[in-house]
Amino acid sequence: MLTSELRIDELIVSSSVRSLKTESPDRFFGPTLDRYGRTPADAVLIDDCADTCQIFRDWGGSAYHFTEPGQLRSDIAHLLPELAGV
Repeated sequence: MLTSELRIDELIVSSSVRSLKTESPDRFFGPTLDRYGRTPADAVLIDDCADTCQIFRDWGGSAYHFTEPGQLRSDIAHLLPELAGV
């Protein structure tokens, strides 16, 4: 499991922001990015839905389609080099 390995700044819950990622990435992610002074280009989405990942990429962010922990570790090794050997 990657939960203890990843540093997560914030979890966003659809019901809290009253939007789905696929409806409006700006409405869903925008307030969080604003709080941290970031843009979509600074953000990384890890999601189990390939379509949602593509929507996020189209919005300007980076996205990784999560299918299993080993593949995700490999995909994001350049972002978190400390995971490369895990």
